Amino acid sequence: MLDDILEILLEIIFEGAAAAIGSKHVSLPVRILLAAIILAFWLGFAWLLLAAGTGTEDWKLVLAGAAFLVIGGILGYSRIRRLRKNRQANQQKR
Repeated sequence: MLDDILEILLEIIFEGAAAAIGSKHVSLPVRILLAAIILAFWLGFAWLLLAAGTGTEDWKLVLAGAAFLVIGGILGYSRIRRLRKNRQANQQKR
C-alpha cells in the first residue's frame, strides 16, 4: 500500500519535472535545477545497482548499473546536442 502511494507520488514529481524541463514557460534556472535533480536520481540509482552488484558479486547487477550509466550518457549527449542545434538555428533566423 505504502509503496503504491510512493510510486504514484514519485511518478507525478518526475513527470512534472520532465515536462517543466522542456517548457519555455518555466524560467531557465528552475529548468536547470529540475534537470540536476533528475540527473542526481539517475546517477544515484545507477550507483546503487553498481554498489549492490559488486557487494554481492552479482555481475548482472553490475552490468545493469553500467548499462544504466551508458544509456543515461547517450540520452544526455543527444539532448544537449539537439538543444545546441536548435539554438544555432534560432540564432541564424535572427
